Amino acid sequence: MRAKGLLLCALAIAECTYALTQSVSANPQSASPSGSTSGPPVATVRPVVDDYYGTKVVDPYSYMENLKDPEVQTWFKGQDDFTRAALSGIPDRARLLDRIKQLDQSAPYHIEDVQRYQDQKYYYRKILATEEVTKLYERDGLGGPKSYLWIQTSSSPRRGCTTR
Repeated sequence: MRAKGLLLCALAIAECTYALTQSVSANPQSASPSGSTSGPPVATVRPVVDDYYGTKVVDPYSYMENLKDPEVQTWFKGQDDFTRAALSGIPDRARLLDRIKQLDQSAPYHIEDVQRYQDQKYYYRKILATEEVTKLYERDGLGGPKSYLWIQTSSSPRRGCTTR
């Protein structure tokens, strides 16, 4: 069942990608907000050399870590505008997004953040398609019994949890 859901999701993504390429090739002016085909804005290169215990590391974009810098904000805004213009050019985009959502929700549950430890214990988060809460489980080996550890509601902090 899970493999079928993944296959359908992959097909929907392929369909969306095809629609985007057809849209851009049919109307290249829609690929950028200004109507030019030059692409998204390019960040200025300003090499800064840091020395880590004798090893010199060049970072050409370290200035972009300052998100309050007006130049950085302008670059991010330009990236956002370019992306939104390209995505809005996809024919039937709303229908494609609805289909992807439908396929994503067709799986009875999603498992994420699987972690395996040396003692063959597995920890993972599971969310049912019909619920809006994530539950943490522990399992002894791949085929061993699972035990429910805690629940995280959508209103609780990302790192917080409610014990049960």
